[in-house]
Amino acid sequence: MWWLAGACARTLTGAVGTVAGGILSLIPLIVMGDQDAALRVSFAIMMVTVIWLLSWVLAGGIRAQQLAREAERASEPLGAGAPQL
Repeated sequence: MWWLAGACARTLTGAVGTVAGGILSLIPLIVMGDQDAALRVSFAIMMVTVIWLLSWVLAGGIRAQQLAREAERASEPLGAGAPQL
């Protein structure tokens, strides 16, 4: 999974949190006696997990874009970005 995320700690944090949230959302289904309430709690936990994943993946994408721009700037010869008169 590390190679799939491009070694991005932000994306991996989102993935690990999502897996943990998915497992956590199963606990109310096992523990709670009222099945309707258990489904509602489980759904709420899953929604928090989805928001967690989306926010960390977005942060990872923004960071990857920043790194790509820095690499592009580093590969340009000195003075290539200056306007020509």
